[in-house]
Amino acid sequence: MPPPLPERYRLEVRLGRIEGVEEWLATDTVLDRPVQLRVLGPETAPSLREDYLQAVRLSTVAAHPNLLSVYDAGAVPGGVFAAYEWTGGAALSHRLAAGAKPSSAEFQPNAAGLAGALATLHEAGIVHARISPNTIYYSVDHPAKLGGVGPPNDESTFTSDVVQLVETLEHWAIGATSRGLPLSELVDGIAPAIDDILADAAAGQLTSSELAALLAAAPATTNSSSRTPGASRVGVWLTTGLIATAIGLVGMGTLLSAGSVSPPPLQESTTTLTTTLQTPTVTEAAPMPTVQSPEPVAPPAPVLTTTPPALLDVPIVFTLDPYGGGGEMDHRLGFLVDGDRDTTWRTERYFDPLSLIKAGVGLVMTPPAGARQLELWGITPGTVYTLSWAEFPNASLEEWSPVATGQTTSGAFFLTLPHQPDGSWLLWFTELPNVGPENYSTSIAEVRFWG
Repeated sequence: MPPPLPERYRLEVRLGRIEGVEEWLATDTVLDRPVQLRVLGPETAPSLREDYLQAVRLSTVAAHPNLLSVYDAGAVPGGVFAAYEWTGGAALSHRLAAGAKPSSAEFQPNAAGLAGALATLHEAGIVHARISPNTIYYSVDHPAKLGGVGPPNDESTFTSDVVQLVETLEHWAIGATSRGLPLSELVDGIAPAIDDILADAAAGQLTSSELAALLAAAPATTNSSSRTPGASRVGVWLTTGLIATAIGLVGMGTLLSAGSVSPPPLQESTTTLTTTLQTPTVTEAAPMPTVQSPEPVAPPAPVLTTTPPALLDVPIVFTLDPYGGGGEMDHRLGFLVDGDRDTTWRTERYFDPLSLIKAGVGLVMTPPAGARQLELWGITPGTVYTLSWAEFPNASLEEWSPVATGQTTSGAFFLTLPHQPDGSWLLWFTELPNVGPENYSTSIAEVRFWG
């Protein structure tokens, strides 16, 4: 638990721990709004706490749409804290761990915005010093926010900030460092002009303001469907690998037949791998007819196989409403697992936005062992959620570990779950869509897990 905090803040959900800083979703009871609390407790050195507070104070002199706003900060017995705006988003590191990546249409404007936020800090004379996936917060349909300004040190400069930002943007786009390869050849839809801009910035040739201006003025992202065959380096590698494999197989066949007086005719075989999202299948074409006989028995052609996702048995589902009456339309829970997409569970209907009433409400789902994917059918678009994992379904809110945060954009929700031990998943709703007059609610028709 964190050190004693001012009474105005009511802790709701522990968001995690990043670089020794505890993060909590809390409610500011004075202003009745959600906030993100970042806390350094008694296990940290007093000098580190003071440096942290000084960095927070410095960051308050700058304001930008892509900078995380600071509402409050101070020292408490055994620690220090800072209260930031709550964006509904998770740290970029959490999203990457969950396998989430931005679309090309999201990447460029957010990259330009983050560079602009850094330029605002630099114009105020502030070196960030700690730009990484841990200090950027993002949720779908909201601008990415730069936060977590670190204590000043002798090694950090404006230039090193820019280099850190470029490395973080590359990590965001592809889930790893680019190792010098152009992003436009690794991610469909990113314009080649972005490659030159990021390369110059990584080489220390651009200031943060120049980087922001160039990214904002760069050509719009390309349409991936307009790419000519072979334009992607990934495609080139794949093609090269297939050619090399084919040459190797032909060479092997030559060696096998070298000892025969009369070489047997070449017997051809074609193996085709056909994969769809739900039912991957493997088909092998019939061997081509040959004109000579008798033929020696040829080794069987290699067959590519893949394991299709398997629909698991129905999960155990119950509601979690710690800030209300203890239940949330529990009499409709059976509709979530009845196999009928025409029946739905829904939350209660709230007259006002959920964030003005309480910190959230959720569904706890416990699937059979081996769950790898979560499917929600018929969920209302515009639902803001956080998906968390815990070992046991009756875990306290503080024990749930967030793995993904976002906003639904359609009625189909399909998420590959991060690698976790078997346990339970909490779908925590922090904002509900307005579906009618004085009606803020969300509905779900079916919950299914695949393994």
